[in-house]
Amino acid sequence: MRRSRRTLTFGLLCAVATIVPAAAVSAQTEPEPTTTTTALPDPTTTTTTTTPPDPTTTTTTTTVPATVPLETVPPATVPPATVPAPVAPVAPAAPAAPVIVVAAHEAEYLGPLPLGGCSISTVVKLNTTSNDVICVERVLAGLGYSFEGPDTFFSVHSVNSLKVWQRGQGIPADGIVGPATGGLLGIWQTATPPAVPATPPPGTPGEYLGPLPLGGCSISTVVKLNTTSNDVICVERVLAGLGYSFEGPDTFFSVHSVNSLKAWQRGQGIPADGTVGPATGGRLGIWVGAAAPPPPATEEPGAYGLPANSGSGRRVVYSRAEQRIWAVESDGTVVKTHAVSGRRFEPYAGTYRVYSRSMYTYSAADPTIKWRYMVRFAYGPAGGRIGFHEIPTRYGVPLQSERQLGQPLSGGCVRQSTADAEWMWNWAGVGTTVVVL
Repeated sequence: MRRSRRTLTFGLLCAVATIVPAAAVSAQTEPEPTTTTTALPDPTTTTTTTTPPDPTTTTTTTTVPATVPLETVPPATVPPATVPAPVAPVAPAAPAAPVIVVAAHEAEYLGPLPLGGCSISTVVKLNTTSNDVICVERVLAGLGYSFEGPDTFFSVHSVNSLKVWQRGQGIPADGIVGPATGGLLGIWQTATPPAVPATPPPGTPGEYLGPLPLGGCSISTVVKLNTTSNDVICVERVLAGLGYSFEGPDTFFSVHSVNSLKAWQRGQGIPADGTVGPATGGRLGIWVGAAAPPPPATEEPGAYGLPANSGSGRRVVYSRAEQRIWAVESDGTVVKTHAVSGRRFEPYAGTYRVYSRSMYTYSAADPTIKWRYMVRFAYGPAGGRIGFHEIPTRYGVPLQSERQLGQPLSGGCVRQSTADAEWMWNWAGVGTTVVVL
C-alpha cells in the first residue's frame, strides 16, 4: 500500500505539472475560471472543482497525502559545478615612462594634441627645424590636418595646413607661428605678444610680416622670378593683402609668388609677365624707383616699321623674312610689334582669318610639349593647324629662350614670349584678319 501511494503521488505531481501550463496558455484567450475548494471528511484529501465560464463543469478529485515524504520528490538534476582555472598572479604595472620629445623618429607617442596641449617659445615658420615644430604639428594634427610628421621639420605641407587654419580664424595666413598665432593655438609661452613696430625693418622674420594694402610699402628695384631682396617682402605683403597665398612673405620671389602676381596682372588687363617694375609697381602703389623709359619713337620702314603692301583695316601682319608681327588698328595705327619664331616658308603668303583659339594645348606628336594662348589662323601643307602662341615647354622647360625670338626655330606655328602671346590672345579674336608676307 505504501508503494502504490508513492506511485500515485508521483503521477499526480506530473499531472499537476501538466495542467498548469495548459491553464496558463488558455488564459491568453479565455476568461479566468472560478475555482472552489471543498474539504472532505478524510483529512488526507481535498476536492477541487473548476467552473469555466461556459455551462460545462469539470470536477477533478485528487487524493494527496497530507505529508509528502521528502524522498518522494525526485532530486533535481544539478550540472556539475565549473571550477575556474587558477589565475596567475598579476605583476604590478611598471610606472609610465615620461614623454620626452627628442627626435622625429620616435613616432609612437607623437600623436595629435588638443589646443594648448603643449608649448613653444620660438617662432616656427617654413623650414624651421626644432622641437617646437613637433608641438605645432601635433596640435595641427589634433585639428584634423595631415602632413608628413609630426616631426622636427616645418615643411611646405605643414605651412599650407597652418595657412588654411589661419584663414579660418580670420587672421593673416602667413604660415608663421609666433605670439599671435601661437596664442590662438594655446601653445605660446609668452603671456602677451610683443608690440608690433610701427615700421618693421625689412627682412626681419616675425609675426608682423602680414598683409599690407596697396601702397603699404615701397620698392626701388625690379622684382621677378628668383629675385632675392628686401623689396620682395614688400611685393609679397601687398599681394597677400590682395588675397593671394604663397610661401612667405620672405626675401625670395618664388614661382608661386610669380603665379600670384600674374593672376593679379591678368585681372588688371596688363601684360602678365610676373615682373614688378615701374608699370606693375605703380599700379600696386609701391614703386619709388626710376621711371619707366619712354616708349620708342615710331619705327621707320626697315627698322621694324610696318612693311608695305601689307593689307588694310584692322589686322595682324606677319613677315616670315623678318620673323616679326605687327598689330594694326583699322585707322592704320600700329599698336604693337614684336619678334617671333616661325618658319621661313610656312604658312604660305596670303590673307587669312583667325578661326579658333585655345587657352591650353599640346603637340599631338609629343603630348609632353605644351603651350598656351593658341590663336589659329592657317593650315600647313600636311593639314596641321598654324597659329600664334607662347614658346612651348617640355616638362616646364622652354624649348627656346626669348632672346632667340626673331629666328625661324618653330616647327610650323608662330612662337612669342608669354607676355606677347597673352597680349595677342586678348587683341586678336576670332575673325581677325592675318596677312602673311
